[in-house]
Amino acid sequence: MKKMLTILLVLAIVVSSVFANGGNEAKSASTVAKIGVSMPTQSLQRWNQDGANMKAELEKAGYKVDLQYAGDNDIPTQVAQIENMIMGNCKVLVIA
Repeated sequence: MKKMLTILLVLAIVVSSVFANGGNEAKSASTVAKIGVSMPTQSLQRWNQDGANMKAELEKAGYKVDLQYAGDNDIPTQVAQIENMIMGNCKVLVIA
């Protein structure tokens, strides 16, 4: 009898802990992944559109986006921006 009661108690604890989280709660700001998007230049329409579209879609999906342009294909600037994105806790990098 004690063994059966112990099993039922453990099962009740497991089930209640599974449902205690809710599941329907919105993500808090601290749990939202940050994505860094590094574009080479703003002088071409293509990169402007790609950056804006990517940012809009990622934000719509619930991500925080850090979109940066490196000037006019300035590689040292882009490298510095990417390093800052890494230091800024970006979990994913998109580099063009």
